[in-house]
Amino acid sequence: MDYQLHNKTQKEKAYLKRLVQSGKELSNFIDKKRFGWALLLVIVSSLAAIVSPYLLGVAIDTYITNADLTGLAWLILFLAVLFVVTGIATYFQQQIMGKASQDALFKLRGTIFEKLQSLPIAFFNQNKTGDLMSRLNNDTDKLNQFLSESILRFAGSAFTLLGIGGFILYLNWKLGLVLLSSTIFLLVITRIASPFIESSNRKTSASLGDFTSGVTEQLSNFKAIIAFDRRNFFEEYLTGLNSTLYKKSVLSGFLNQAFSPIYDFAGYIAQVAVLVYGILLITQGEITIGVLIAFLTYALRFYDPLRWIADIFGNIQVSLASWGRIQEVLALNSDVIVKDNGEPLPQDVDSTTLMAWRDVCFGYTDDSLVVKHVSFDLKRGHTYALVGPTGGGKSTIASLMARLYDPSSGTIFWKDKDMHTYCRKELSSLIGVILQEPFLFSGTVADNIRYGNDLLVEINDEQLLDILSSKNMNSLIKRFPEGLQTPVQSGAENMSIGQKQLISFVRTILREPEFLILDEATANIDTVTESVLQELIDSLPVDTTKVIIAHRLNTIKNADEILFVGNGTVKRVADEAEVLELLKLNAKS
Repeated sequence: MDYQLHNKTQKEKAYLKRLVQSGKELSNFIDKKRFGWALLLVIVSSLAAIVSPYLLGVAIDTYITNADLTGLAWLILFLAVLFVVTGIATYFQQQIMGKASQDALFKLRGTIFEKLQSLPIAFFNQNKTGDLMSRLNNDTDKLNQFLSESILRFAGSAFTLLGIGGFILYLNWKLGLVLLSSTIFLLVITRIASPFIESSNRKTSASLGDFTSGVTEQLSNFKAIIAFDRRNFFEEYLTGLNSTLYKKSVLSGFLNQAFSPIYDFAGYIAQVAVLVYGILLITQGEITIGVLIAFLTYALRFYDPLRWIADIFGNIQVSLASWGRIQEVLALNSDVIVKDNGEPLPQDVDSTTLMAWRDVCFGYTDDSLVVKHVSFDLKRGHTYALVGPTGGGKSTIASLMARLYDPSSGTIFWKDKDMHTYCRKELSSLIGVILQEPFLFSGTVADNIRYGNDLLVEINDEQLLDILSSKNMNSLIKRFPEGLQTPVQSGAENMSIGQKQLISFVRTILREPEFLILDEATANIDTVTESVLQELIDSLPVDTTKVIIAHRLNTIKNADEILFVGNGTVKRVADEAEVLELLKLNAKS
């Protein structure tokens, strides 16, 4: 299955429809009750901008012209109360929406993380870690800014525009149409430019993901950069990524702000048109001076929200691009699924068989098979050695055994059932995998030993040490300066290869898996430590099935059977001599 995330999109044909659809999907992460209260407060806070120009016109035509100071005082008092109420409403809506946006951000990041955890290894092989981090951090943060700042401001501006539109048409529909005339031009410009702006913002977000990925990759391999004296290349590589990000950011920033001066210009034109036509209407006796002043004030108030919307519109484009990148992740589904009914167990599989392969094919891409029509059985309690040339498919075979991938065709049976019918948790408790380069997490040695073992999660370090002592492993913990409390730094930089592998072995052996896979697990450690680790393996129950992947032939001497893996096939061989012969033939071909 293709899990490649894309950084480019085609020009949208139904942009407005997609905008509405994205809004509906994003609303699933928002507390609708809290959002409703905030929206109500936004409407209240917009009342002053809508009502005050009309009252100003009334004050001029009714109270100031007639020198009615009492009526003018009451009007001023009313306006003061209105401004206080709108100020309080603005404060509380910002408080409510600030909390709502943080809750939405928490929920959204949690959902993305759960989705990432559900996806198979193939997804992470096809996508850069830095780009995924950018989607999880940067893109969600842009959405949070949109929810906390832009969405209610947009709603308030829209309500203000509707309110002002109603008032100006009520006061004088002719002058009202003159004031609104520039909006047609603005709507056309906005509609045409929207897809281009979103596309630019999407490319900027993708470029930021590439930059984050590049920095992550280079810094995680900084030892190699120093060892090969490639710091100049490191600088040039990141400078290139930074330059690309800079250019795209400048372009998207320009496009996001391009509407603001256009809206300003339209507002100025509208004010001049209202003033000229309003004076004409006054000379004809159709309106009063108070109405004209109200219209001029409304012209300012009307195009100010339009300008705000223009600014917010850029944020909407950024948010829409970020939401599109997040949707790409949320829309994915794992192809490593659990089936209710799998393939029936072949009649030639007996009760002594733990795992059986039947005509299994697999490829990381659809057009290239790494495993080709492989069939074999693994018996309970036996030790198997997988040998073969580099790149022959040994690690791929091991990954299929642990169901990190599913076959492209054919079936793998575990015990008496199709492996597709087992969930990930079941297999994880039954199958142990020890890699050549184990990964440790930040914390302590004890934390890393407990990792992935539900039986050890709730016990303290003393109880854990008792368990290790009962299995004759307590002497291994003495190899660490502070025992179980020895800190493990980020990336386990303070640990040697031997110490890392020791923790990995202890962690796996304590689970007592029925099936143990060792993928070059002792390739990078000294012979003394290797001997200690072999004792750990030997401490497992006698019915544990073991698969050892190794290049060194001395590591396979005690195997019950040897399986040669090469050119996508698996062949049983009799002894080391036959292995050497096959390696020579493979090298020649």
